[in-house]
Amino acid sequence: MTKDAEKPDKPAQQQQHKQDKGIQVTPADGPVGGGGDGDDQSVKVQQPKEPVLHDDDPLWAFHEPADHIDPRDKSTPDSWIKRNPHLIRLTGNHPLNANPPAELLAERGFITPVSLHYVRNHGAVPKIEWSKHRVTIDGLVDHPMTLSMNELMNLVEPEAITAYLACTGTRRKELRQVKAVQGSDMGRTTVANSHWTGIPLHKVLEKLQVQAGAHWVWFSGPDGELPGGRAYETCLELERCLNPADDVLLAFKQNDRFLTPDHGFPVRLITPGLAGGRQIKWLTHIHICDKPSTNHYQIHDNRRFPESIDRDMAEKEGYYDLDQPEKAYAFDIMEDCVNSAVLLPNHDEVVLQQQQQQQQEGQEDGQDGGQKVLIQGYAYTGGGREVTHVEISLDEAKSWKLANLTHGAGGHVTEQGKHWCWYLWQVELRYDELSSAPEIRCRACDSASNTQPERPMWNMTGMMNNCQYVVKLHQLSASDDGSDGRSGVRFEHPVTEGVGGHGGWMMTEKEAAGEGGVVESEAEIAEEESAGKEWEKLKEVSLKEVGWWVVCHGVVSHVVGIVPVVKILRRLCHQQYYIRNHVPSHFDYGNCKGDSACLAEFTC
Repeated sequence: MTKDAEKPDKPAQQQQHKQDKGIQVTPADGPVGGGGDGDDQSVKVQQPKEPVLHDDDPLWAFHEPADHIDPRDKSTPDSWIKRNPHLIRLTGNHPLNANPPAELLAERGFITPVSLHYVRNHGAVPKIEWSKHRVTIDGLVDHPMTLSMNELMNLVEPEAITAYLACTGTRRKELRQVKAVQGSDMGRTTVANSHWTGIPLHKVLEKLQVQAGAHWVWFSGPDGELPGGRAYETCLELERCLNPADDVLLAFKQNDRFLTPDHGFPVRLITPGLAGGRQIKWLTHIHICDKPSTNHYQIHDNRRFPESIDRDMAEKEGYYDLDQPEKAYAFDIMEDCVNSAVLLPNHDEVVLQQQQQQQQEGQEDGQDGGQKVLIQGYAYTGGGREVTHVEISLDEAKSWKLANLTHGAGGHVTEQGKHWCWYLWQVELRYDELSSAPEIRCRACDSASNTQPERPMWNMTGMMNNCQYVVKLHQLSASDDGSDGRSGVRFEHPVTEGVGGHGGWMMTEKEAAGEGGVVESEAEIAEEESAGKEWEKLKEVSLKEVGWWVVCHGVVSHVVGIVPVVKILRRLCHQQYYIRNHVPSHFDYGNCKGDSACLAEFTC
């Protein structure tokens, strides 16, 4: 494996050929951008081909491609996708929601390998063929088009940017320790930094000639991506999409190779500086409109409500009512807030005091006296703003000292002055500083003087948690377990990575409360009861007759339809919808007509 120290800041810097000037496949024959009818008989479309990566290839370190199907995926609709086994799964086996271990994210450095990039899927990954995929652009434009992938790639000159992505629910698990929230247990590592290549959207829209009265652009994935044949959809202001400085891309490459299925193959939306929920994967439809999208995920997700508004109040006050647009679109999340976190030392990691002989040897080598401990972390901010500095405190925010920004500053500014990358930071502390400190906390500040609040700002969706990141320090004596006969310092992060778990100082403080889980309104509870729940033994039956059987913590529930299943799991499982699922091989999620015996068992 290539060591991080040997990796440059951008994958393209290791390429022997020139930067991408177009797709590296046989060009389409015939006219480009003609708005094909779907069959695209006028062009000869080629499936993109790339050489297989080997561990001696300069690009290997930026991908670390998985080489086998994870056993946990073999009974799911994603059984065809190779995935990195180190990913920490947050919602069971399916759909995949996962983040990398903190130590790997830190060790890999400025550019995150694709296989270790966090994954946020709402359903099964669609099987899409390059030659058959179409992107439709319509609505308030003079020249609507339906484009094949080759037509899209050749419509305008591709461009490349380096930008981070962060899930809108990053660090949600910390908020769950304050009070119940909806959503999965995202930790501090649902953030990554990549080199993206794609078609600049502003140039595409210029070609299509947007009409007067247009204010919004809707983006959606394929129909059927979600249960019930739905598509995931979001929207952006037209002004942002037309602004060259905002670098909105229809991306087809990540770290100089074609996208992988989990990250949107064959084309996805990249909107740097905005929340992860806006980065549509498997992009299928772009619609220019005079109003924002009415999609479920636009109205019910990607919103950060004030702490004073819970789920019941939101429903009663009309915050999901499209007839009250001033409320239905209030508190929506666009630009990321400033955030930072400590990555290493990791949770429960122990730093032992060096023996006196080792310290003396260090002094003889010309090192500053005293044992040093390296603290590492990341920072990012939205809107293209610059992270001006990161500070750390060892005395519960009474005083602060600057950390060193090792990546992200300086040469990673666009021609328009935008800062799209994350920042990596580190600080060396003396062992005696840590051994006498109760905690270490970090905070970042950006060029708009935004900084991180001292305490968590709870919201019912668990979105955009950006409070100061605090690691508690525990002093170990020479007689303590794990001390190896020496004194030491144990690092305790606020929560453990992954679903549930014990440990983490916030989890320890809240352990007795048992309030973890998903916020649920009275209306949802009434809907579940009206769905005709029955409790009886598990048996295999026809979906047409009884629907779904759910097993959670040893309790068997019988419901009809997938939505009640999810809602029951929300109530039964303190952590998340389901942890593991087993689906018979003959069961087809997308094509089940209820005419065969099907059994879906979800186990928490």
